[in-house]
Amino acid sequence: MGSAQQGARALARRLIEQEESRSRSLPSAESAPLEACYRLHLNLCTWIGGIGCSALTSRALRAAESAHPVLEQLAVGSGGRPYFERVPEAIEAYNAATLAAGLEAFLEELLVLLARFVGDDVVVSLTERTADSGQDDVDEPIGEP
Repeated sequence: MGSAQQGARALARRLIEQEESRSRSLPSAESAPLEACYRLHLNLCTWIGGIGCSALTSRALRAAESAHPVLEQLAVGSGGRPYFERVPEAIEAYNAATLAAGLEAFLEELLVLLARFVGDDVVVSLTERTADSGQDDVDEPIGEP
């Protein structure tokens, strides 16, 4: 594993741990990774726009699918709000822990792709801003509305 991948893994883990610390009573294993994805997606949409964010998100999702087939069950929602479609179906087909691992891999892949475009420093800054954003910044969960 290269240093870029290791750095992305550490940043993805930090985002998820931040979500876990925000709420000790998360309903299931995939909740913190879903919220981390949602929060990062919101910041990315603000920074690079909705179309660019959706394209990057879709590409990262497809890239992470080979190692995590559970992600094949998901689709990136449209309509201006970031969310994944078919979360309940993915959990039913696999389980919440498998989906959580897949979502962590997705976050990692998303950060690697983003770093290729804008550089590690910008990705670290965006991740820190995402991790530090308050719970009040999130009005909707990332799961299907």
